Amino acid sequence: GLEDPTGITQLVDGRVLVTEFNDARVQAVEANGTPLGPFLTEFGDDGRGAPFVIAQAANGTVLISDNYAGVVRGFSTEGASTGTFAESLTDPPGAARGVLRRANGSVLVTFTGPREALQQFGAEGGSGSVFAALTEGDAGQMVELADGSILALNWFVGEVRSFSATGVDTGVVATIPDVLGGIVRLADGRVLVTGDNGSIYEVDLNTASGGGPSA
Repeated sequence: GLEDPTGITQLVDGRVLVTEFNDARVQAVEANGTPLGPFLTEFGDDGRGAPFVIAQAANGTVLISDNYAGVVRGFSTEGASTGTFAESLTDPPGAARGVLRRANGSVLVTFTGPREALQQFGAEGGSGSVFAALTEGDAGQMVELADGSILALNWFVGEVRSFSATGVDTGVVATIPDVLGGIVRLADGRVLVTGDNGSIYEVDLNTASGGGPSA
């Protein structure tokens, strides 16, 4: 089986990539679950990285956050390194966590630490800018809603926080009594969040604060 899988995404060509955090590898499978073998057999500096969340940029580059190095590494669709796509703007750098390609092609990355936690980069990576900051907690994975606003997990605080399309903090949309894991926006618009206790929560986007286990 997979060793501590933390990130998953489907590429344009239909393959599904899954990161293995503890083994510093990335596996590829068909959409029906058939294994295709390793996409990466080692990850990070000297194979000692920590692949966390994975996404695909508008130009096809596979983006993987390295939780140990505070960078997002880029790879071709065949697994060849294309170098550092983005790195933390803070000194010392925060650990890279969530990676989200937005509808406009830009890429958001969350980094640990309370200041400047959400950073935005162009479709080709490189120099970035601060998108939004947290006053406390630990920013995690994100989703983009139909209006361009962003929902970001504040993991250890148990919050789902909302930001406008330009990064203005618009408050907490859900408070969940759990350490949060992943977040996904379904095709029907609903938003689900996974918790450390094994529950899946549905976020009520029509209330200022809420969220209960999904049926």
